[in-house]
Amino acid sequence: MNITLRSHALLHFLFLPLMAANAFVQAQDSVIEEIVVTAEKREMSVQDVSVAVSAFNQERLDRSGVSTIGELQNITPNLQFTTVGNFGPHAILTMRGVGTDVVTSNGESGVALYHDGVYMGRASATLMGFYDVERVEVLRGPQGTLYGRNSTGGSVNVLSTRPGDELEAYAEILFGDYDHGRVRGIVNVPFSDKVSMRITGSWEERDGYMKNLVPGVADKNDIDNVSVRGQVLIDVNENLNVLLRAFHSDTGGVGSTAQQWGGRYPAFALTGIIPAIPGVLGIPNIFPRIFSVVEGGAAPLSGDLHEVRNDFEGSEDHTLSGGNMDINWYTDHFDVKSLTAWVKDDSDLSRDGDL
Repeated sequence: MNITLRSHALLHFLFLPLMAANAFVQAQDSVIEEIVVTAEKREMSVQDVSVAVSAFNQERLDRSGVSTIGELQNITPNLQFTTVGNFGPHAILTMRGVGTDVVTSNGESGVALYHDGVYMGRASATLMGFYDVERVEVLRGPQGTLYGRNSTGGSVNVLSTRPGDELEAYAEILFGDYDHGRVRGIVNVPFSDKVSMRITGSWEERDGYMKNLVPGVADKNDIDNVSVRGQVLIDVNENLNVLLRAFHSDTGGVGSTAQQWGGRYPAFALTGIIPAIPGVLGIPNIFPRIFSVVEGGAAPLSGDLHEVRNDFEGSEDHTLSGGNMDINWYTDHFDVKSLTAWVKDDSDLSRDGDL
């Protein structure tokens, strides 16, 4: 037994230097690719930026299954995305716990969202999908110096892939459960060495995965989205270029709903079945909410968070459209950038308020 133990120890001592040498050779062969970001309003290596930045290109987003800002939280530390009471299309972005839950029409997020340098001020704009992006940059911590107000928690920058100088076209099709279907694609056309165009489109539909127990009323949390973006790049000369963009996205369908679980509060599951407890000797009923009869009767809450009882189907219609003109002029001594934008955000929402 003693000899065996010594043999194992000797083998470990022999293998460890070999493993270290092999790791050293692999380290010598691998090179860390430089990642260029514009987190500080200029092109810099991500290793030289003085703020905490997470940067993702389209390949990384696809590999992680990220197609919306809501899903970005799955691969970004300290970023959280929630909808108000599980209701869309208004959403809350928080960074390191910092943000705001004000999602009214005149409310603005505590984490700034920028799309191609244009500030998206309304909470509903955070629900837009993104595809064919050069990269997404997530900056953590206060960014008021460069990004102004409403960036107390940080900022999220979505940068579209610019038109290129090569003819390019491709599409991808996805199918899944709940009759899920998605088609995305791009077309890049260089008309000359000075003018090129890029068109990006996406369509996605899916039935709701939250079962509605009311017969004849659609299930909740479905998807019905379409978006398109067009860009034209004009290289006036080697020092001056103009990039024109226009975009439109439409989010529709039945939408989401608030979730309530009868299994967490068993008494709630008896709503509408056990009559209200009357007051005794002048003492008022102290359980009006738990044991109450809803007008017209009510069914007990489900013990499954993926089941609801909504007798009103509801609908969601959110459109985001706009355009911008990005002018860049480079000289030997300084650079000039002009960004002019227009954005329109409309939301029409109806929900079953009594669940």
